Amino acid sequence: MDAGHEPTAPMSFPNLPPPVTSSYPNPPGPTAVLPIVGPGPGGPSGGARPPARWTGGAKAAVALLAVTTLAGVGFGVSQFTRANDRSDEVDRLEREVDDLGDDLDDAAAELDDANAAAAAVQAQLDTTGTDLAAMTARRDALAAVFPVTAAVLAATPPGGSWGLVNSPQDCEGFSDEAASCVANNFPTDIVIDGSSDVGYTASSAWYAPIPLTFDGARWTGSGTLAAEFSNTCGGEVNATTVSLDFGVTGVWGDDTSGLLNPAEVSGTVALVSGETATCVGATRTAAFVTAAG
Repeated sequence: MDAGHEPTAPMSFPNLPPPVTSSYPNPPGPTAVLPIVGPGPGGPSGGARPPARWTGGAKAAVALLAVTTLAGVGFGVSQFTRANDRSDEVDRLEREVDDLGDDLDDAAAELDDANAAAAAVQAQLDTTGTDLAAMTARRDALAAVFPVTAAVLAATPPGGSWGLVNSPQDCEGFSDEAASCVANNFPTDIVIDGSSDVGYTASSAWYAPIPLTFDGARWTGSGTLAAEFSNTCGGEVNATTVSLDFGVTGVWGDDTSGLLNPAEVSGTVALVSGETATCVGATRTAAFVTAAG
């Protein structure tokens, strides 16, 4: 061998399987190793060294290493992509949680409004219930006096103040009976005061209060007619009495007290002056009823 040239050492692949030994019973003897002749002093004309060749095992090892490297790179890229995907998923979930929180806030506000409306309705129901109870009590109180019969009317206290509508019936003892027997020649109002404890009186602009007596159906009483409304004889006032006979003929119900009150009274009035030395007696009678309203 020429000086300065060393034989090419075989490459070492520790991951390759051990070399296969021959199974022949008598392996062949050693083969003579031919020396590798390098280039001569003048250049490659002296002979070129043949290129090194990779064995099949070496190629397999390199291929395996390349595949492993590529697999590692691919795994790293996969892990990076998966981490990005997870980050996007977390962001999406956070947005959904925020949206859900907003929806819950809106639902809570709507619930508060609904509760307020329900409370208002309940208050109205409570008020209506109270009013209904009061109306029921008044109805029950009035039910005791219905139906309105003659006995109910008779037992109704006569208190009140009314104007009167007169219908003249008879006039006697006057020089001009037709002129004397007109509606305006009779009392045009009546005021009834009192109570069942102290009794009742009737009064008018035509007469002072007259005590009234109740016979179970009618009210009666007599008094003195005022001078300016009395009968006259020869230009002189002839003392005249006024007699009342009436009853309650209409009622209205007080739904608070459950009592009936008179809405109308009707009866007769007689204005009578006695006979004197110069004049005969005179009488004016009329039917009356309280004016509506």
